[in-house]
Amino acid sequence: MVTADFTDKVLQLLVSVAETDEVRDNLDLPLYDYQLLDSMRTVQLILAIEE
Repeated sequence: MVTADFTDKVLQLLVSVAETDEVRDNLDLPLYDYQLLDSMRTVQLILAIEE
């Protein structure tokens, strides 16, 4: 079960990696289509989640 605390932490990491608060406001945002995430940023996000 995913807790709200974990969800908030992941969203904060995503905001940090994508460098925009828009990802928190619009959960349906196509991150790759809008080039907010690419392969390197995806790796950064995965590494940040693992820490």
